[in-house]
Amino acid sequence: MKRVLAFLIFVSGVDADVYSFKTGYLLPWHISMGSFQPNIHFECIDPETHGATYIFGGGLNWFLKGHANKVSIDITSVEQQEEISGQRPVQDHLIATFQLALGF
Repeated sequence: MKRVLAFLIFVSGVDADVYSFKTGYLLPWHISMGSFQPNIHFECIDPETHGATYIFGGGLNWFLKGHANKVSIDITSVEQQEEISGQRPVQDHLIATFQLALGF
């Protein structure tokens, strides 16, 4: 069974206001064998024809050896003013992401 989740409805010719903000702070001390960087992000996408979508969340990066070797955890909330209809109606949801990056 194929499952597709749509966050936004965009078609050619529809204008939208988009606001995006992301920041993080690399902590000045080393813990264990790396550095930590907490971060937060926010995005608002407001098309003329539909209700706005708000995306916000936060996460933590653990840099083991520079940016090439890191572990990232992120929690993101997607809130929509309108439900997107389809096979499975979608409105608000929570996304958890775990990522491991290894460079050689």
